[in-house]
Amino acid sequence: FQNSDFKIFLRRFMFKAADKILPFSNSAKSEVKNNALVDPVKTEMIYCGFRPKISELVPFNERKKQIVTIGGVTNETYLRKGYKYFLELAEQMPDWDFVLVGRIAGDFENLKDFETCPNLLMTGFVSDERLDEILNESKFYVQLSHHEGFGASIVDAALMGCYPIVYDCYSMPEVVEGFGSVVEAGSLKAVEGEIQKCKDLDVKAIRDFYLKKFPMTARSARLEREINC
Repeated sequence: FQNSDFKIFLRRFMFKAADKILPFSNSAKSEVKNNALVDPVKTEMIYCGFRPKISELVPFNERKKQIVTIGGVTNETYLRKGYKYFLELAEQMPDWDFVLVGRIAGDFENLKDFETCPNLLMTGFVSDERLDEILNESKFYVQLSHHEGFGASIVDAALMGCYPIVYDCYSMPEVVEGFGSVVEAGSLKAVEGEIQKCKDLDVKAIRDFYLKKFPMTARSARLEREINC
C-alpha cells in the first residue's frame, strides 16, 4: 500500500473480494483495517505456527558472545528492517560478534560499511541447517525493524534458544511479550543495556515458551475451521 494509486486500488479490490481475511498478528489485523479498508467482520487473526526444532540446544553460558539478525539485505530494507541500526550497534559493542544472515542484493549501496566493520559478518544466503548452527551458538537475536507484519525470524531464533530483543514497533512487542525485551525504537543504548543485564538464561525455557505461544497445531486447526465453515 505504498505503491502507485492504481496498485493500491487493485490490492484493496482483492481484499474486498475475499470472503475472509486471516492476518497473522493483531498488528497486521489493524493494518488490514486501516490500509486495505476491510470490514473487521470478515477479518479473523490467526497467529503463525511453528514446529519443534530437533537440534540439541547449547546452554546459554556456553554460547559465543554473538548477536544475530536475519533478513534479505536491500537498499529498501536497509532502514525498514533496521540493518543500519544493527551495524551501528556492532560499532558500539566491539567486544561482541554480530552476524547478519540473509541474501544480499547485488546493488546494495552500503555494503562497504558492513564489510569494514571488524566484528560484523554478513553470511549471505545460508541453508536451514547452517542457520540453525549459527543461532545455536548465539546468545541474542535482535530485530531493529521499523515495521514487521509478524517477524517469524524472531520465533525461529527463539526456538534455537536465542533471547529476542526488539523495537517497540508494529507486531514485534506482541510476538515477544512474555519472554523477550522490547525497547524504544532508535535507542541502541537500551538494546545494549538489555544485552548486558542478561547474564544467564534457560535456553530450553525460551524454546518451550515460543512453542507453546505459537504452536503449528493451533494454526492448522484454526485455518481448517475458518476455511470449512
